[in-house]
Amino acid sequence: MELEMESMASAIGVSVPVLRFLICFLATIPVSFLWRFVPGTLPKHIYAAVSGVLLSYFSFGFSSNLHFLVPMLIGYFSMLLYRRRCGVITFFAGFGYLVGCHLYYMSGDAWKEGGIDATGALMVLTLKVISCAINYNDGILKEEGLREAQKKHRLLRLPSLIEYFGYCLCCGSHFAGPVYEMKDYLDWTERKGIWSHHGEGPTPSSYGAVIKALIQAAVCLALYLYLVPHFPLSRFTDSVYEKWGFWKRLGYQYMCGFTARWKYYFIWSISEVSMIISGLGFSGWSDSSPLKPGWDQAKNVDILGVELARSAAELPLVWNIQVSTWLRYYVYERLIQKGKKPGFLQLLATQTISAVWHGLYPGYIIFFVQSALMIAGSKVIYRWQQAIPQNMGLVKKILTFSNFAYTLLVLNYSAVGFMVLSMRETLASYGSVYYIGTVVPILVFLLGNIIKPAKPSSSTIARTTRRTRRRMHHTISVRLGDAGEPKQQQQLNLSVLRFTLGIPGFDESYLPRWIGYAFGSLILLNHFVGSSSSTTVAQFRSEALGVSLAAFSVALPYFGKFLKGASPADQSTLPEGNKQIFIMSDSLSDIQKEDLAWATYILLRNTNTMSVLISVGGALCVRGYWGAPEDVSKASELDWFERQIQQIGFSDLKETLYFPQTSVIADSAFSKMLPRGTQSLLVQPVLGAPKLGVDDRQEIIGGFILLASSMSYAYSDRDRAWIGAIANKFRIM
Repeated sequence: MELEMESMASAIGVSVPVLRFLICFLATIPVSFLWRFVPGTLPKHIYAAVSGVLLSYFSFGFSSNLHFLVPMLIGYFSMLLYRRRCGVITFFAGFGYLVGCHLYYMSGDAWKEGGIDATGALMVLTLKVISCAINYNDGILKEEGLREAQKKHRLLRLPSLIEYFGYCLCCGSHFAGPVYEMKDYLDWTERKGIWSHHGEGPTPSSYGAVIKALIQAAVCLALYLYLVPHFPLSRFTDSVYEKWGFWKRLGYQYMCGFTARWKYYFIWSISEVSMIISGLGFSGWSDSSPLKPGWDQAKNVDILGVELARSAAELPLVWNIQVSTWLRYYVYERLIQKGKKPGFLQLLATQTISAVWHGLYPGYIIFFVQSALMIAGSKVIYRWQQAIPQNMGLVKKILTFSNFAYTLLVLNYSAVGFMVLSMRETLASYGSVYYIGTVVPILVFLLGNIIKPAKPSSSTIARTTRRTRRRMHHTISVRLGDAGEPKQQQQLNLSVLRFTLGIPGFDESYLPRWIGYAFGSLILLNHFVGSSSSTTVAQFRSEALGVSLAAFSVALPYFGKFLKGASPADQSTLPEGNKQIFIMSDSLSDIQKEDLAWATYILLRNTNTMSVLISVGGALCVRGYWGAPEDVSKASELDWFERQIQQIGFSDLKETLYFPQTSVIADSAFSKMLPRGTQSLLVQPVLGAPKLGVDDRQEIIGGFILLASSMSYAYSDRDRAWIGAIANKFRIM
């Protein structure tokens, strides 16, 4: 039997452990299909658990199940014995054990050399165990204080041990994911929720989606097996590679990244087949006629979305989708204090957890740093692209292609670190192409601080808003009452999580400096610790170039400020006696809060404004520097502003009010509410605004946007027209 395995493995060019894993991994498809025919709820749980144990045993050996048992028992006993803290206990204990396994087995080296072990499956299992414990912890919290995702996934009762084991090991789904929730697993097994036979729509047929995913998997495997012998990673340290020219080296880096991705595409396509054929991957019915089943819960990658990404900001929405969602739900959102906006610490913690989850290799850390830089540069190109008028279609197409080419270049350059893992090989491969994937994003980012796009016209904003609303009506939604968040809202929140660098607590203009510090430190550390005693001339030249680029990156923020000079907003002063405030009504949905946050942010950033207040549809958002009385507590600030607005009586405002001088403002009825030192005031009405709220009622009432500045004559005609366009956004929502 062993000889047959060796001959089969050599025939397809893989090791015996990998072949054994592939056989068991492919077996998850018929195993998942047979689950449909198991009668009764309890037998289904037993079948799911036992099949997962057997597949793990045949794939990784007996020790794998012992490794899996550790985090599973930690999670279950923490839920059983200490419900109030079971989520925190499981999180740190589970990740601690995973990190220990990463360090002991050094699984990254095994994967790079064509081997495999159980740590990959342990990574997926750890996320499932943690989410189950956290959701059980949420079950004792008051529902009114929970987010929509918490309400949807929380567990009111402790799952039985067999339910828990079935969820963790279900038909081998822990091999490569995707990650799913215990609540969904229980509903699927018990035929509740969207899996209920009494729900809207017919019983979904999975065969069309299964065939499509199988064809996709076959194509991915064929491409990977064809390409991998031609583009081995070992060539990065080969003397032949050093003799190549710049363009050939860059092309080889691209092909290595391109080749490696097809391995992941194949793995995720097979796991998608297993999820779909079992029925667990079902995510609801479309709103179209005829009804079409959605299988988004099984989807972990969008191949064309990755390979043809027009912007780096799109990549995490189409790559390892379910893990990105997990990071948002169980790391990022959990670190945000109630009543406060997320800051840099939340983003940093999320990225750190993601890096640790993959493994403690320098290549992973460098890759995540590069990813942040790549996304920041892509955002700049996108802003330029959006600022181009419609009558300059050729220029817009050139910028669109530039963003695509930029993403292609930097992604495959950065991916080398993810593949070779070691610091020395990563920096050597980056240096062999003169750090182009680091230099280009930094230069683009610097240009973005110097060449800022013009403000969009009112017609552009109106068209964009209408397009956004049309897209929101084409998303797949579950046609039952407990369906949870719409897909569009999930994607919007996820994009804010992964790409919004302009958040409180972190000045994105200093991003090049921190990246320069990081890369400079890595290069010096590699030289003194990782290098051999004899340093070649080529290596020394690459290191010198890298240190020079790092120093230039550190100095970029200073150069940028010097070159672009002081902006109008810099020339205005912030009078003393005011305090910074950012509050909004609690009754809003996440999308509505993001709309208000976006509007106040761009008004403060792009005009000579120090304070902005938006009162629209019964909702209120106050941001900037305000002079609220000292005796008003932070919890009562929103009520204080609402009382001031009622006293002023802007509810019937029909025309724009603009007071460009201090004397007029001092005598006005609303001077008490304005911040100290206000020199100019603009009140822009919002006519026919729909009432905002979680229930999305469409009661038509008025609203207004109030802006205060410490400069006289702060708002030009163009500024007022642009602010009016922002107000129209809320009118046509």
